[in-house]
Amino acid sequence: MKYVIHRWLWLLLLSVSILLISCEKYDFGRAVFTDVITVGAIEVSASSAFLTGDIEGLRAGRVIGSGFVYSSSASTDQALRRSAANVNSQASPFQDTITVDRAFAARITGLQQSTTYFFRAYIDLENELELAYGQIDSFRTSTLDLPFPIATRAEPGCPTTVTLSFQINGFNPGPGRSAGFVWSNDEQENYPTMQNGITEELEASAGGFSGALPVACDQTYFVRVFIQNSPIEIAYGEVLSFSTKSGGSWIEQSFFPGASIGREGPISFAGDYSIYLGAGGLEGRNFTDFYEFIDTQKSWNFINRFDSIELAHCGSANLGSIGFALGGRPPHSTCTECPDEHLQPSVRCICSTDRLLMYNPTSSNWSTLTDLPQSRRRMLGTALTFGGKLYFGTGINSNKCFEEESGRCWYPAFSDCSFRNCSGTSGMNEFEMEVFSDFHSFDESGLSWVAHDKVPGAGRVNAVSMVIDEQGYLGMGRQVDLPRVRISSFFASSTPLTDFHRFDENQSPGNQWTQMDDFPDDYSAAKGFGIVSKGYAIATMPESDLKKFWQFDPNASAGQQWQTLPNFPTAAEGTPQAAVVIGTKAFVYFNTSMSNFWMYVPELE
Repeated sequence: MKYVIHRWLWLLLLSVSILLISCEKYDFGRAVFTDVITVGAIEVSASSAFLTGDIEGLRAGRVIGSGFVYSSSASTDQALRRSAANVNSQASPFQDTITVDRAFAARITGLQQSTTYFFRAYIDLENELELAYGQIDSFRTSTLDLPFPIATRAEPGCPTTVTLSFQINGFNPGPGRSAGFVWSNDEQENYPTMQNGITEELEASAGGFSGALPVACDQTYFVRVFIQNSPIEIAYGEVLSFSTKSGGSWIEQSFFPGASIGREGPISFAGDYSIYLGAGGLEGRNFTDFYEFIDTQKSWNFINRFDSIELAHCGSANLGSIGFALGGRPPHSTCTECPDEHLQPSVRCICSTDRLLMYNPTSSNWSTLTDLPQSRRRMLGTALTFGGKLYFGTGINSNKCFEEESGRCWYPAFSDCSFRNCSGTSGMNEFEMEVFSDFHSFDESGLSWVAHDKVPGAGRVNAVSMVIDEQGYLGMGRQVDLPRVRISSFFASSTPLTDFHRFDENQSPGNQWTQMDDFPDDYSAAKGFGIVSKGYAIATMPESDLKKFWQFDPNASAGQQWQTLPNFPTAAEGTPQAAVVIGTKAFVYFNTSMSNFWMYVPELE
């Protein structure tokens, strides 16, 4: 009998011990037998890191969201939570419902160099009021700014060998520390790492690092510098992209999800490893949806609908990861120049705004900064950034009301609210449109605009701009013939321009623009972009779906600056509406319902 009692007592103690251990491992207040683990941070660079987490013990319930919270100041359990101040969060791209144990990860960007960050994983358990968090961990970003490697072709043609050379100031190889480059020729792996690319470790010499990369024909290569301080502390530089295809490589990307209805004049700009695209309009209707394309993941994320950017035909650009939208055309129903559309439902308005809007990707919010130069409302202007400044100019100020069926203008100044022809009868000329050729830079410190020399030639809309070797170029576009009969058809009353110019703010007033070669082809619409030392323009031919592609070399002799490249590889309908550059890659959006988003990688020189 004593033996039986002792045996039951031993079993009871064992059961209590197991229960205590389980309670320590699993938080029963969150969910039965479920734990979230902060695994760690890898691929830490000066501005980004790849965070990993894990889910264990998921026996009941479902995980409907996962991700990470991080901060450079919050380091305690209560402070490092998603809703706390000074805490950022990044959701895992794997947002499908989780029903079994599995790992998850996310890349965070926009970090400060030489800074310690505290972070931890979280999961969102279905039917639970609060998030479940893992333990707090930390990492420190690199102090080094890793460069693009310089690619030098050994001999013309291909296959050939490319010499990649670079110098990293402040880094000395040693035991457990190395440097080199990683590369990939997989068009879907354009951010190679030691895990998914090919690693070439190099020895340093007096002139820095240098190594050879054999390249084949008709391939696209992605290369970046790395330094490794420990098995888990690896930093990567920006990606150098080049193609051995004639004229470069056009690579179709994930379909823009907001394009099933097409759109013209969207807002577009680049962020850290991201492209932001949205708003715009179509046939008088404006859109408020806004999206982010994450280049490292090749996928689109819907961000939000912003009533404040229900605009089309803005000028847009970015400074660092901050985006800007300038001017634009709001919906006709918000134009104060038009009568109440309920009283006059056939009256529509073409108007413009004078707002400068700023987008902060950290908070996903837009804010209004200041009016455009001299409070001139306008749309179809052009924005570009170089030398750490935002520049803006050209465009048209149109504030017109018209009757849709007849095309006659609405004259709200008349007490009888009658229609008149658009000729400005009785000496009235307030309905003339103003087309601009002005050019300004934005002074962030004073939230004001600084005037520069006007763009040579006629005022224009839809100008083509590009940045080449940190210099701005602008031209082309269309000259608007001011209408006097049918205000609703003023976009059709325009003439394509071919002049092209370089801007240099350091020159004396009156000498800031230099004439370059004219664009040598006829076209109906065009977008431009610059990659390192060359510019590019993709243009739609008149009355055709054909899209021609041109390269612009500002250092070539006069008469040789524009050279044709192989045409864009599809005859799909649509015109180029946005062109954004990240590093040495350009991304172009076309307003078509098929094959609408493409990446371009230039040919190896």
